[in-house]
Amino acid sequence: MKPKKLHQSPWAAAIGLTMASSVLGGCISNPERGQIPQVTLPEQFYQAPVDTLQQEISPAQKISSTLQAWPAGPLEQTSIAAPGLPRNGQPAVASAAIPGEAPTEAMALGDALPEWWRLLGNAELNGLIDRALANSPDIHIANSRIAQAKARADQADADRYPVVTVPLKATMEAPDEGVGRVRPGQSVTSRKIFEASLRGDWRPDLWGEKASALESADLQIWRSHFQRDDVQRKLVSDIVSKYVEYLSLGDRIKVAHETEAVLSGMLASVEARMQKGDATIIEMQQQRSAVYSVKATIPALEQQREEALNAIAQLAGTFSGQLQLKGGSGLDALSYPTVTPGMPSSLLFRRPDIRVVESRLLAAGADIATARAKVLPPLDLSAQIGFGSIHLAQLLQPHNLVWNLVAGLVGTIFDKGKRDKEVEFSKAVHQEMVETYVRTIYLAMREVEDALNATRMTEKRALIQLEATDAARQAYIHSNEAYGAGSIDYLNLLDTERTYHRNLDQLHQIRMDHYKAMVGLFTALGGGVHAPAQANDTGTVVAIHPAKSDTAKADSTEGLDFTAATSGSETNVWLVELTGMHNRDQIAPLWRDLRVRYPQWMKERFILSRLSSRAPLSESARGKAVLYRLFIAKFVSEAEASEFCAELQAGQTRCQAAKGMPQKDSP
Repeated sequence: MKPKKLHQSPWAAAIGLTMASSVLGGCISNPERGQIPQVTLPEQFYQAPVDTLQQEISPAQKISSTLQAWPAGPLEQTSIAAPGLPRNGQPAVASAAIPGEAPTEAMALGDALPEWWRLLGNAELNGLIDRALANSPDIHIANSRIAQAKARADQADADRYPVVTVPLKATMEAPDEGVGRVRPGQSVTSRKIFEASLRGDWRPDLWGEKASALESADLQIWRSHFQRDDVQRKLVSDIVSKYVEYLSLGDRIKVAHETEAVLSGMLASVEARMQKGDATIIEMQQQRSAVYSVKATIPALEQQREEALNAIAQLAGTFSGQLQLKGGSGLDALSYPTVTPGMPSSLLFRRPDIRVVESRLLAAGADIATARAKVLPPLDLSAQIGFGSIHLAQLLQPHNLVWNLVAGLVGTIFDKGKRDKEVEFSKAVHQEMVETYVRTIYLAMREVEDALNATRMTEKRALIQLEATDAARQAYIHSNEAYGAGSIDYLNLLDTERTYHRNLDQLHQIRMDHYKAMVGLFTALGGGVHAPAQANDTGTVVAIHPAKSDTAKADSTEGLDFTAATSGSETNVWLVELTGMHNRDQIAPLWRDLRVRYPQWMKERFILSRLSSRAPLSESARGKAVLYRLFIAKFVSEAEASEFCAELQAGQTRCQAAKGMPQKDSP
């Protein structure tokens, strides 16, 4: 008896091939995937403060007491303080000493870094940064890039699923019997064909190509989020630096005006003495030259201060004419935070620029897996079912049913190494990112060391310059007395005048450099951004209610409630929608900024925030791409909402009136 042939369906073969390919795909290794190079860092920064004996008086106190001991003179300054950097062997802390505006107790440096500028204890500076974080175009651009990365991740996720289409086709062809079927002299006839079907196409992820592409896309979300954080870090640094420069220039302009007043008074005295024959015309002209030399410095200093104001306005997302700064107290309006020993180098990994490169490195590892999977033969599955007829009226009759199933597995025999080179390219990119990651860490370490060294050296310079200024001031006072008694000539007196002015101006510049070094230190340590958000966003509409007390501080976050949600059932109320997408870290600064600039409008109003898109695909990226549309509620009429929106637009905050509460988003 002959054995029976085993007839096997082509679909069974395709399914078996798919299962076998999946098993083989799991055996493909990718050693570069998910690997971060280990960079061994020292436990402490080399330039970090070292343990020393507790000083009886800090450098800042020493400078303050010296200034207070100065006798009153014609060029007396209200307060000149070169802040110190005490080294008392305590763990790393940051502290400030202005009650009511800055923390009065020492706090861990890591806890202080997210909003380190508040340690300076200046309400005007706090408001500037709130305004910048809420309105800066750079922040909004970075938010848009997060949305772009999220859209690409959605596309990568969609590639894993079948594509279902509905082909509808109407065809007219001639001759109806086919090409070459018409005999000579016979008329050509045509026919119409109508088809309607449902088609599905799917490429199973046999080798992990699509999974790797999705992983890479998710990592790009992380990258875009950390890039936004880096924009915020640099934005805060630039604003504080320019504000320090603005205040310092105010001090220097004040010194120049006071010096001009004193020298002008002496010029009048010399002119009077020349009338009596006690002074020569040479002495008078020398004094006149000294007066106008000082006058010539004032416009240059005022120009620099206006340029600093213009830069602050641009960073804050407004124009100079719409930004008024006080700055009357100069650098004395700021408190200098002190940093004590115990600064671990692990603080470097708070820096978002390092996290950006880390995300790119991990994405490059996933791209290698994608390139390797593309070398292997893909399996394409297609199925189509529908109806076809030459008569439209009979299209949906059962006898016109048509269907087909197709499975295709295509292997490449020759492409001159094109796909293999793609793998080599991806490996080279990954290696580049490894070296970029290491280089970024080295650069970050250098920036911290430079900033630590700068804070220490500028502190020493300030102390030494204070002594030089004190000596020049004493020389000026005694020279003035000696000249009045006729003990010295006029040239000696003029020289002491110029020396004192030059030393005092230099002292203010060194103080500015010391503050800027402190700004550089906090920036280099990754200050200015909060820790990464957790995967806890549910997609609800969040209500931010106003503070209950009208006496609450303008820079407080009292009244912000991220847990409350509205039902979204009110449709007859009017809102003001703020243009653009907002990161969650922007909401609190925006709330404070609106309360400061528009206190009457914001009274008893609140902010609604709604997710601008669905939550991210993977749990690892959830919370990174959460962007919100913001609404100010509630207004009784369209006219009222439009009036407030007009005021916002006049203040460079773009908006539009909207009707009805925003509905709850699905997670």
